[in-house]
Parts: sequence; structure tokens; C-alpha cells
Amino acid sequence: MPFTVLSDANVNHILDTLTSSDVADLAKALEQALVQYSCNNEQQYQPHRAVVNRDGQVSLFMPGTTDQLIGVKIVGVTPSEKLKPSEAGLKSVLTLCDTRGQAIGTLNAAALTAFRTALGSMLPYRFRRNTENIVVFGAGKQALWHVRLALLLKEKDIKSVTIVNRSAERTQQMIYSLKSNDQSPWPSHISLQAFDPKNDRDASLEALVVDADVLFFTTPSTEPLFPASYLTFREGSEQDQISRGNWFLPP
Repeated sequence: MPFTVLSDANVNHILDTLTSSDVADLAKALEQALVQYSCNNEQQYQPHRAVVNRDGQVSLFMPGTTDQLIGVKIVGVTPSEKLKPSEAGLKSVLTLCDTRGQAIGTLNAAALTAFRTALGSMLPYRFRRNTENIVVFGAGKQALWHVRLALLLKEKDIKSVTIVNRSAERTQQMIYSLKSNDQSPWPSHISLQAFDPKNDRDASLEALVVDADVLFFTTPSTEPLFPASYLTFREGSEQDQISRGNWFLPP
């Protein structure tokens, strides 16, 4: 059996060339896998993950099994204060074997992790009818893939995408990455901008959230990003939004 090795560049090339049909098929496959895991007594075959925290550097060891494969993903989470401005805080590798332990392949899973997390958000988003105004909290790889997958699935229905993040530099890097991707040119009819709080940040953020049709949360913040009242009250109409959050749970 051949042993396959995929670098980060290999994985990114595969993901960058996905079509809307590919994404729809992958979303369906993920949905089926989650149903199988949740409803077919698969929990008994899943080992617990292990977490090591050495001087703030967190390492996660996450094994998983199916009736055909055995895999383990190793994830490293570096504290933000130890990162360079453009350096990713999350790195990971995935190794796969068959049920007998015969190695099948290994791949750099940094991009795949962000992609798979965003793909999970697409499961409910696929059925969203109102999706003109999208607001994304965060400006990392997960945020980028939430936007890219949303465009692949519902490009014609989207009019604006707004990025909310504390780091102006990271926000501009994300905007540049989205607009400069030759494999997936940015649609001319969709505005893409960073959140500009102007004079009153709270009022500006509330207006942005209230007017949003879709909210994606891709930040590990342990503090509320805004008051719950932003989502529970809209003057003159019933609040009609879809929100999807992803968090990293520290040990």
C-alpha cells in the first residue's frame, strides 16, 4: 500500500481549487459522518484526547477511529504573545492508518483544520435564505475559510462581508488574502471591508450586528464579543439571523 505525504502547499492547492459542487459534496459527507458518530454508538470506539500544557504551549493529541480507519491529529497552540504578527497560532498534523495499523499517509493539517471547522458551519448555512450581509468575528484561517465557503455556496445571494477583529494588521492581511486569490477571484458585486467603529464603537457594533443576516464567530475570546441584547431585540421586526460560533476550549 502506498504511503502518501501531503505538505501544507499540497493541501492548500487542493482546497483552493474546490468548486461549489465539491463543497456541497464534502458538507454532505461531513453531515453523514457526524450522524454516524452521534447515532450509531460510535462513542465507545473513540479514545479520549490528551492535552499537555508546557509553559503556555498547548499540545493536543486527538485520536479517532472508524470501521475502516484509525487516525490521530496532533495540534500545537502557541500563545499569542509568542507569535510573530503574521505567524499562525495553530499548527497541526494528521496521520491515518487502516484498521490494522498499516500507515496510509500523513498531512499537514493546519489548513485542513480551519477548512473542516468552517465546513461544519456550512451545514446549517446551506439552508439559509437571507444571507446578504455577513459579519465575521476574527481574522485567522477559520475566518477566511468561513468566508470562502460561504461564497462558494451562496455567492449570488451575498452583498457584503464585514470583518471584526482587534488587530487591524491581521484584518487587512485577511482581506488581501481573499482579494488576491487567483484560484478564487473576489466577486465584484460583494463589498469586503473591515469594521470601522468611527466615534462610538458600541453603537457602531450594535448597528452592524442588528443588520447582519449571518454571524460567524471564529475567535477564542473568553469574554462576550457584544451584549446579548444585540441579538434579542430588533425594533419593528423579529430577529432573523443565523449565528455560528467556534471556540477553542483551554485545558
